[in-house]
Amino acid sequence: MYLNFFSINYVSPDFNTEFGYLPRTDVLTIPVETSYRYYPESNVFKMISPIYYGRHTRDSSSGLRESYNFLGLSFTLPHQTQLRVEKIFASEVFAAKRFDRGAYGMTAESQLIKQIRLSLSFRKGKYICYDPQSRYHGKGTRASIGLMIQPVRAS
Repeated sequence: MYLNFFSINYVSPDFNTEFGYLPRTDVLTIPVETSYRYYPESNVFKMISPIYYGRHTRDSSSGLRESYNFLGLSFTLPHQTQLRVEKIFASEVFAAKRFDRGAYGMTAESQLIKQIRLSLSFRKGKYICYDPQSRYHGKGTRASIGLMIQPVRAS
């Protein structure tokens, strides 16, 4: 089964950025997403899904373009367990300069028992210091762990 998405978003030069979370104006963005869901005849893999998400932006004020391209491979296993590996090819415009934002990572989630869900994620990549006077490019690692407790009503 294929799933596809496409849209066009434009923030005009007259948009007042004080009223929202959008930091830039005169920006055209085209997000695109496609994925395929494959259901193998297997006791281990319930679903395998390659994923592509792209967001391509033209910043008219700087004349630069930025992009975000996410490639992922997701595996669904028993107990609502999901594993995903991902690679990101990206660039970002900040203060009229283009920065590489490439990264790679993985995510794992599982319903351990009816009341407990565990999630883990890891991403290593390139990041930006968002200070217009002393912007610089660096590397970083992000990791997170989550534990969701879901109370169950006694019958």
